[in-house]
Amino acid sequence: MTMKRKIPGLMITGISGVIAGWMLAGLRDPGAVKQDSPELVPGAMPRFQLSESRNTPLEPTKRSPRTRQGSEGADIDVAGLVKIATMLLDSPDAVICLSRRLELAETLAAIAKVDPKAAIALAARLPAGDRSSAILDHLAHALIASHGKDAPRIVAEAANAARRHEMLQHLMSALSLRDPRAAFEMGIVHQLFRDAKGVHLLFLNLGESDPLAAADLIKSLPLSSQRQESSIAVAAAWAKKDPQAALEWVGKLTPTSLRERCQTAALEQFALADPSAALELAVKAPALQSAGYLSTVLSSWSRIDPSAAAAAARSLPQGRLRDQALASLGTALSGKDPAMAAELLDDINSGPQAHALASSMAAEWSEIDAPATLRWIETLPESLRERALESSLARLANNAPELAAEFAERATATPALADQIGFIAAAMASKDPEAALKWAGRFESETSATQIRQATLLAWSAQDPVAALRAAVALESQDRDSLVSQVAAQWAAVDPKATLEWARSIEGDLGMTTRGKALESLAMQDPVVARAEIEKLMKESNGDPPLSDPLPHTMHPLTEGTSAVVREMAAKNPQAATEWARALPEGAIRREILSRHYTDWATQDPAAALQYAEAKLEGWDRDWTLVSAVFRESESASTYAHALALAPRIQDPAERARAVRLLRNSTVAPADWRQELLSRGFTAAEIDNAGD
Repeated sequence: MTMKRKIPGLMITGISGVIAGWMLAGLRDPGAVKQDSPELVPGAMPRFQLSESRNTPLEPTKRSPRTRQGSEGADIDVAGLVKIATMLLDSPDAVICLSRRLELAETLAAIAKVDPKAAIALAARLPAGDRSSAILDHLAHALIASHGKDAPRIVAEAANAARRHEMLQHLMSALSLRDPRAAFEMGIVHQLFRDAKGVHLLFLNLGESDPLAAADLIKSLPLSSQRQESSIAVAAAWAKKDPQAALEWVGKLTPTSLRERCQTAALEQFALADPSAALELAVKAPALQSAGYLSTVLSSWSRIDPSAAAAAARSLPQGRLRDQALASLGTALSGKDPAMAAELLDDINSGPQAHALASSMAAEWSEIDAPATLRWIETLPESLRERALESSLARLANNAPELAAEFAERATATPALADQIGFIAAAMASKDPEAALKWAGRFESETSATQIRQATLLAWSAQDPVAALRAAVALESQDRDSLVSQVAAQWAAVDPKATLEWARSIEGDLGMTTRGKALESLAMQDPVVARAEIEKLMKESNGDPPLSDPLPHTMHPLTEGTSAVVREMAAKNPQAATEWARALPEGAIRREILSRHYTDWATQDPAAALQYAEAKLEGWDRDWTLVSAVFRESESASTYAHALALAPRIQDPAERARAVRLLRNSTVAPADWRQELLSRGFTAAEIDNAGD
């Protein structure tokens, strides 16, 4: 068993004393940089006073002899510092305990003054996360303070490949507080703007320290996405100190989408600092009078003082803006204080705003207390009840399907309820599909019962398609065949061969329906197997597999499957597809398959289809191909003359009449189309009797 290494508390105390002694000895060199607050918290950064000239390149700070020596003049034991840092890094809670993070940060900073490469190598061992990020921030400031303009080069050379980019980003962020333009140039040189984090770190600091300089530098960013993200960071940071100036700058940004995102970021920060003033600004400024900005302000305010936010929203003059404010605040409170949100709902006069809030409240509240939510919904006016019911049942269907089902049974039938019944049934089916099917029998409405059976069987089929199909076959409802077809199609889309094998065990119409769905999917995955199955079925039935309740051949379950096979074959070799389909036994299904194929072929490649028809086909097959070509060619003015030339070659009277109708009814037919047909051998009787 491997024992975790722990640092005794006394040793930690000793380390703290050593570090404190070194700090007193001048290791931090307060003359070089003044630190306002050294406290390290996740994501926080020590703030340093800026140099007088932001644009002056940094030089390594001149150090006193004590920089490399202790207070007694002895050389600093860098190896000892490294040993201390290593012990801290090996501690299991190295970045969890705040005191150890502080000690580790100060130790690395002290090492960085004398041996920056050693400090960087030690920092590379830090785990990823916000706590480590705070330590890296501290190290970056120490490197900048001690090594000036050489710090980026040192990090680039010393950091390993895995952490180099991250360390350079922290260095750029630290440098931005002393020399924004130098930090920006560093970001360009070391390609630190290739992700959003580098841009965000730099411009977040610039937005606080020198927003005008930041706004100027934004224009030089190479990518529009970088300019957008940096603008948002600057707007948020600037608004912490001077929201009026920040919003004035934001108001001039383009395009509108960027301006709106920056306004939201600035208002959010403004609302956290002074929510009352932020709300007043949002109400008075025409550009900010929208539900989105009110929502931003009130949502931020509600996190600080929800009662004060509610009072402020109620104090607004009656009208659209007040209703928007109440609805926005109610939405923000829906999941935290539903009782207060309900009171706000009562004060709203606008129908759309009340509907939106009722819907949001029902969705959020149902997650907290579903029974109470449903009781509350029953007390709402009818105009609000439907929207609230729709939102709450959508959540309850996943979290408490039995409760949702119980409520759905006794609730007044509404379109919203009808839409949710299927979701409830599907959720019930994930736990007990048989119980979900029985639930359908408790509804008088056959439409509702069908919705439940359909949702249940499809959800069940995703888990156990054989059991779902057996249950569908056993149904005694009038929608049985349709449901069997849907379940079979869903299973066939995943495993057509298994579906086909199962269907062979079912006799009659249901077996034929299931086979047809399986063949339709199988045609795309394994057309050879699909063709063999079709040939077998057609041969056994002499062309037209029977159904107890005969359907038109266009709707026969086998038609779609066979058509799919022909389409897949035709995509590679239309001639081979034609020959295979023509070899099927005579019957209505064969003719339907061929008619679809000839039409598709003549539409996609009329020249090849006509050439094949003239050379290989005769009778109905040839005529159908010609008519299909006439249909395609008569749609364009540039090919209409070709359609006129094809029509006389059709022999069957019925098909000739169809060609006449196509030519006559075409939107590009010339005025002399009748004379053209007469000149090409059509009789006046054929033209006049072609019908509509």
